[in-house]
Amino acid sequence: MMANNWATNVFLVTASLTFIVGRSVVSAGDARSPTKRARNVILYVIDDLGWNDVSYQGAEFATPNIDQLANAGIKLGQYYVNRICSPTRSSIMAGRYAYNMGLDGPVIGNGHDYGLPLNHTTIGDAFKSGGYSTHAIGKWDLGMYNWESTPTYRG
Repeated sequence: MMANNWATNVFLVTASLTFIVGRSVVSAGDARSPTKRARNVILYVIDDLGWNDVSYQGAEFATPNIDQLANAGIKLGQYYVNRICSPTRSSIMAGRYAYNMGLDGPVIGNGHDYGLPLNHTTIGDAFKSGGYSTHAIGKWDLGMYNWESTPTYRG
Protein backbone atom coordinates (compact mmCIF):
# COMPACT_ATOMS: atom_id res chain seq x y z
CA MET A 1 0.00 0.00 0.00
CA MET A 2 1.21 3.52 -0.70
CA ALA A 3 1.18 4.52 2.98
CA ASN A 4 3.74 1.82 3.83
CA ASN A 5 6.14 2.96 1.11
CA TRP A 6 5.86 6.64 2.02
CA ALA A 7 5.91 6.06 5.78
CA THR A 8 9.34 4.43 5.86
CA ASN A 9 11.39 7.06 4.06
CA VAL A 10 12.32 10.71 4.13
CA PHE A 11 11.81 12.49 0.84
CA LEU A 12 13.20 15.65 -0.66
CA VAL A 13 11.23 16.50 -3.77
CA THR A 14 12.12 19.42 -5.97
CA ALA A 15 8.93 20.17 -7.88
CA SER A 16 5.99 22.53 -7.59
CA LEU A 17 3.85 21.80 -4.54
CA THR A 18 3.69 22.68 -0.90
CA PHE A 19 5.46 21.51 2.23
CA ILE A 20 3.97 18.46 3.91
CA VAL A 21 5.21 17.19 7.24
CA GLY A 22 4.18 13.81 8.62
CA ARG A 23 5.08 13.09 12.21
CA SER A 24 4.90 9.54 13.53
CA VAL A 25 2.46 8.68 16.27
CA VAL A 26 2.58 5.39 18.16
CA SER A 27 -0.34 4.67 20.47
CA ALA A 28 -0.13 2.50 23.56
CA GLY A 29 -2.01 -0.29 21.79
CA ASP A 30 0.16 -0.17 18.68
CA ALA A 31 1.77 -3.44 17.58
CA ARG A 32 5.08 -1.67 17.01
CA SER A 33 7.48 -1.55 19.91
CA PRO A 34 7.86 1.89 21.57
CA THR A 35 11.58 1.73 20.75
CA LYS A 36 10.91 1.00 17.06
CA ARG A 37 8.92 4.01 15.96
CA ALA A 38 8.06 4.81 12.37
CA ARG A 39 10.33 7.39 10.79
CA ASN A 40 9.38 11.01 10.55
CA VAL A 41 8.68 12.05 6.99
CA ILE A 42 9.28 15.49 5.54
CA LEU A 43 8.25 16.14 1.97
CA TYR A 44 9.59 19.36 0.49
CA VAL A 45 8.21 20.39 -2.85
CA ILE A 46 9.52 23.74 -3.95
CA ASP A 47 7.96 25.97 -6.62
CA ASP A 48 10.22 27.03 -9.48
CA LEU A 49 13.29 25.16 -8.28
CA GLY A 50 15.36 24.17 -11.28
CA TRP A 51 17.57 21.10 -11.62
CA ASN A 52 20.79 23.10 -11.10
CA ASP A 53 19.43 25.34 -8.35
CA VAL A 54 20.93 23.20 -5.57
CA SER A 55 24.61 22.45 -5.11
CA TYR A 56 24.18 18.64 -5.03
CA GLN A 57 23.05 18.99 -8.68
CA GLY A 58 25.93 21.30 -9.64
CA ALA A 59 24.74 24.82 -8.78
CA GLU A 60 27.41 27.52 -8.81
CA PHE A 61 26.53 28.40 -5.21
CA ALA A 62 26.40 26.37 -2.01
CA THR A 63 23.17 25.01 -0.53
CA PRO A 64 24.62 22.99 2.38
CA ASN A 65 21.40 22.57 4.39
CA ILE A 66 19.41 21.36 1.40
CA ASP A 67 22.30 19.10 0.40
CA GLN A 68 22.40 17.57 3.89
CA LEU A 69 18.65 16.85 3.80
CA ALA A 70 18.90 15.38 0.31
CA ASN A 71 21.89 13.19 1.14
CA ALA A 72 20.20 11.81 4.27
CA GLY A 73 16.97 11.07 2.42
CA ILE A 74 15.72 10.00 -0.98
CA LYS A 75 15.86 12.33 -3.97
CA LEU A 76 13.16 11.94 -6.58
CA GLY A 77 14.90 12.96 -9.77
CA GLN A 78 12.34 11.88 -12.38
CA TYR A 79 9.26 13.78 -11.18
CA TYR A 80 7.90 16.05 -13.87
CA VAL A 81 5.76 19.06 -13.10
CA ASN A 82 3.01 20.85 -14.94
CA ARG A 83 3.32 24.38 -16.26
CA ILE A 84 1.60 25.91 -13.20
CA CYS A 85 1.29 24.96 -9.56
CA SER A 86 -2.30 23.66 -9.07
CA PRO A 87 -2.07 20.74 -11.52
CA THR A 88 1.30 19.68 -10.07
CA ARG A 89 0.04 19.95 -6.49
CA SER A 90 -3.07 17.92 -7.29
CA SER A 91 -0.99 15.21 -8.99
CA ILE A 92 1.38 14.66 -6.09
CA MET A 93 -1.36 14.99 -3.47
CA ALA A 94 -3.66 12.44 -5.13
CA GLY A 95 -1.19 10.34 -7.14
CA ARG A 96 -3.11 10.92 -10.38
CA TYR A 97 -2.62 12.98 -13.50
CA ALA A 98 -4.23 16.39 -13.10
CA TYR A 99 -6.18 16.10 -16.34
CA ASN A 100 -7.83 12.90 -15.05
CA MET A 101 -9.22 14.95 -12.16
CA GLY A 102 -10.24 17.93 -14.30
CA LEU A 103 -7.53 20.09 -12.72
CA ASP A 104 -5.23 20.80 -15.65
CA GLY A 105 -6.53 24.37 -16.02
CA PRO A 106 -5.63 27.59 -14.21
CA VAL A 107 -4.33 28.08 -10.67
CA ILE A 108 -7.10 27.31 -8.16
CA GLY A 109 -7.01 30.33 -5.89
CA ASN A 110 -9.48 31.83 -3.47
CA GLY A 111 -12.90 32.44 -4.98
CA HIS A 112 -12.96 29.41 -7.28
CA ASP A 113 -15.90 27.06 -6.71
CA TYR A 114 -13.96 23.84 -7.26
CA GLY A 115 -10.79 22.08 -6.16
CA LEU A 116 -9.11 18.71 -5.69
CA PRO A 117 -12.03 16.25 -5.86
CA LEU A 118 -13.07 15.05 -2.41
CA ASN A 119 -13.44 11.45 -3.60
CA HIS A 120 -9.68 11.10 -4.21
CA THR A 121 -7.44 9.78 -1.45
CA THR A 122 -4.55 12.16 -0.75
CA ILE A 123 -1.05 11.51 0.48
CA GLY A 124 -2.23 13.03 3.78
CA ASP A 125 -5.01 10.42 3.98
CA ALA A 126 -2.45 7.66 3.36
CA PHE A 127 -0.20 8.96 6.13
CA LYS A 128 -3.13 9.24 8.55
CA SER A 129 -4.19 5.65 7.83
CA GLY A 130 -0.61 4.63 8.67
CA GLY A 131 -0.79 6.22 12.13
CA TYR A 132 0.79 9.58 11.30
CA SER A 133 -0.41 13.05 12.11
CA THR A 134 -0.03 15.40 9.16
CA HIS A 135 0.60 19.09 8.67
CA ALA A 136 0.59 21.04 5.42
CA ILE A 137 2.57 24.27 5.40
CA GLY A 138 2.82 26.75 2.54
CA LYS A 139 0.83 27.29 -0.61
CA TRP A 140 -2.31 25.23 -1.11
CA ASP A 141 -3.92 26.26 -4.43
CA LEU A 142 -6.11 23.14 -4.52
CA GLY A 143 -9.42 24.79 -3.70
CA MET A 144 -10.93 26.32 -0.59
CA TYR A 145 -14.58 26.60 -1.58
CA ASN A 146 -15.75 24.55 1.42
CA TRP A 147 -14.22 23.32 4.68
CA GLU A 148 -13.60 19.80 3.34
CA SER A 149 -11.39 21.25 0.60
CA THR A 150 -9.01 23.14 2.88
CA PRO A 151 -5.47 22.03 3.79
CA THR A 152 -6.56 21.53 7.40
CA TYR A 153 -8.96 18.82 6.26
CA ARG A 154 -7.04 17.38 3.25
CA GLY A 155 -3.37 17.91 4.13
